[in-house]
Amino acid sequence: MKTSRKSSPKKATDKCLLITFGLAGHNEALVLEKSSPLSSNCSMSGYSKPDTWKAREKTDYVLTPVIDKRAVLKDNPGFSWLSPMPCTESNRCKPLEQAGPTDFVSIPDHIAWWRAKGARIGTCHRESEEKVIILWEDGERQPQKVTFFDRLKLAGITHTTAPFAEIVLLKDNQEIYKGSGYGADIFLDSLGVPSHG
Repeated sequence: MKTSRKSSPKKATDKCLLITFGLAGHNEALVLEKSSPLSSNCSMSGYSKPDTWKAREKTDYVLTPVIDKRAVLKDNPGFSWLSPMPCTESNRCKPLEQAGPTDFVSIPDHIAWWRAKGARIGTCHRESEEKVIILWEDGERQPQKVTFFDRLKLAGITHTTAPFAEIVLLKDNQEIYKGSGYGADIFLDSLGVPSHG
C-alpha cells in the first residue's frame, strides 16, 4: 500500500490537528485559515465511525492523529468525563501529571492518556488527491465503506428514481435494474462492485 507524507492538496486551507471517535460520533479539532479575530481554532462534530469517516474538502489531514475511544467508553463511560481535554493553543496546556478532567493538555498528552486507557491510536495518510485513510498503530489500514452512489460511479452506472421511489440503474443508457434501494445494493454485490475501499 502506498501512502504519502506530502502535504495535502494545494487547495487545502484548514489543518486538522486531531480526530476522535466516541460512542456518539466523531470530532475534529481544526485550525482554520479564514478565522475570526478571536481564534483560528474550532471543533467540528459529526456522526461518523472510523469506517464511514471521510475527509472534508480543503482540509489538510496528513499525519493527523486519530483516537478511537469507542471500545474503551463502552466498558468505561465515565472516562469521557475524566479525560483531560485536548488543547490546540500551547499557552493554555497543563502538563498531563497536573491535569484534571476539566483541564487542557497538549494533543500528544491527550493521546497518551487515551492510549493508557486502551484506546486505538492511528494517523491519517493521503492515499491519493481525493482519498485520506487512517492507519492504526497495529499496522491495520482502516477500510472505508463506499457509498451507494460511489459504487454506481465505480461500475459506470447512472441512476434515476422512478415513481414509487423505485431506483432505475442504467448502463450505456440501457436499463439494467429497477427496484428498491436495498435490492440495488444486492445487485451491485452480484456485479462484484466493492462496498469497502
